Amino acid sequence: LDMGPDGLGLVKLADAADASLEKLREKLGTGDIRESSCAPPVTREADWGSLVVYVDAKSVVGYLYLIGEAGPDLRTDTGLGKGATVAGLRAAYGSKLQFSDSAAGGSVFEIKLPNATLGGYADGTSDGDKVVSILVGQDCGE
Repeated sequence: LDMGPDGLGLVKLADAADASLEKLREKLGTGDIRESSCAPPVTREADWGSLVVYVDAKSVVGYLYLIGEAGPDLRTDTGLGKGATVAGLRAAYGSKLQFSDSAAGGSVFEIKLPNATLGGYADGTSDGDKVVSILVGQDCGE
């Protein structure tokens, strides 16, 4: 299961919610699918520890991959995943990578790709700093 700016391999953003969650359950196990306390449009969250998938009433709207959590070991097509560093981000994405300060500390990163954006958080902007999470689409905080 590969992470990408358009979804998670076999499940893409905007795919039907129930069918997508069933595909993910078949691949990753049962997980914890629950009503969401997030702001609309997110109505449900599917949680597999390191991976949280957000859906609205009809479709998949985003996902969050928490690199330090137990759960599936996922990677992007450039190898970004568990153990990723800011140096790895820079090597993989070059000038497409932009950083900004996070109100919670650390840094927010955004990678502008031709048809989408891949984002997330790192604990800083130095080469040795660690990538903490990867976010695509809508999450609980938007």
